[in-house]
Amino acid sequence: MDDFIRQETEGESSETFSRDFLDYILKRERVRRGVSLVSSRQEAVDHQTIEALKNVKLGPELAEVEAILRRLGHDPVDALKYYQRLKEQKSLKMSEIGSKERPKSRKPFTVIIDEIVGKNPLISQNELLHQLKKHEDINVSDNKIVCSDTRHEMTVDALREALSRSKKKLQKKLKKQSR
Repeated sequence: MDDFIRQETEGESSETFSRDFLDYILKRERVRRGVSLVSSRQEAVDHQTIEALKNVKLGPELAEVEAILRRLGHDPVDALKYYQRLKEQKSLKMSEIGSKERPKSRKPFTVIIDEIVGKNPLISQNELLHQLKKHEDINVSDNKIVCSDTRHEMTVDALREALSRSKKKLQKKLKKQSR
């Protein structure tokens, strides 16, 4: 494995890399089976290894790995391209998941502040505090903002960050709508 990693060069073509990877697998299997000299036995071991790759069965939890190994037995370049596509798709999926809103994690303040900022995107922290004081579900006293329904608390100092997050969320929402 160390030799394989050392041989890898920056900018190496996918054809070269994938063939080197297959060669690495064949060499490991030769070592495992105790075949080190070039012979008909080595050719037989290589053939058996490639056939095992083509017909590998790993189970549903490893379906992607199985597909890569099968492709590796047929066409190493195709296996590498398939792996790269899977990696891109997984990255896009994780990006999409990460950008989705998580409504259960939102505190009641967030909903109220988002409503107020939605009506007035340029609102200042002081104006927001006055709006919250007027809100029927919010009590403001002693540097604390308390939601009367759920008893959640937030300090007045934390209001600046909550306002900033709400404005960013609104900008992101408006940007998505303009596309």
